[in-house]
Amino acid sequence: MMKRILLSGLVFAAQTSFASDPSTMLEARFAEYFPKEIAEYLLKYRVCQHFAGEEAYDAKRGQEIAAQSKKHCIDFKKARAEIRTKIKDAKKLEMMDLTIKEIDAGESLHYSFVWDDPKKQSPALNNHFESEARGVLQNVAAQMKDYIAAEKSGDRKKIESARYGLSVQFKYFQEVQTELERLTSATKTSIEALGADKAFLNAALRSEVENLIGYIQTSKTQMKQYKDPEMQKTYAGHLSGYRDSLMKLKQRYADALAPELLRRAEAALQSP
Repeated sequence: MMKRILLSGLVFAAQTSFASDPSTMLEARFAEYFPKEIAEYLLKYRVCQHFAGEEAYDAKRGQEIAAQSKKHCIDFKKARAEIRTKIKDAKKLEMMDLTIKEIDAGESLHYSFVWDDPKKQSPALNNHFESEARGVLQNVAAQMKDYIAAEKSGDRKKIESARYGLSVQFKYFQEVQTELERLTSATKTSIEALGADKAFLNAALRSEVENLIGYIQTSKTQMKQYKDPEMQKTYAGHLSGYRDSLMKLKQRYADALAPELLRRAEAALQSP
């Protein structure tokens, strides 16, 4: 079922339900990337390690942990030796070892192999970013309505809350922007249109720009307060990073920022 969504004069289509399930995407990537034996090994290892760290806070939970451990916790040393005998692809074996280390370190989604798709041909990742993009489009549409209503009411708390929500969506939007080749034509067009929507950009960026201006001012104050050379060096590094981030935002989105906000950003960048 489709519905039409209006965002600041931009019309685009979005599905009513398209939640991206990270676990489903991850399992699909295991199957895509590795030979079957390695994929099955890593999935079992991941689940086994997870339940090994779980607490049996009651009898039912204890039974669940025991059942999952029995199902997934195999003789991993033996299984890995068998894999090395059968699989001769050095890159896959190397990535298997790295993924094991990442599982041991507590990673849950950001395993190195997941994003190892330079040609952007992974159906699992393409579906993931398509879902993410549609989610951004739908969420921004709803939050822009809330923001416009808050602006009309003059309620500062509601305005700040709406801006914060939009700033969060902006971060997802930036991520999706780097993966446009993965999107369907319609979704790609809508994301590109969103990137030109000045009302969204100004609302979403205001909090981030104001935060950076505040961080710059705070870093300058701290540099004056602390005379220790190491502290001076630390705060100078912070100041440089904040200025760099603000400069990049200003250069890329100058046309979308409100004039008064742009002036404040320029003043923060120019002040010694």
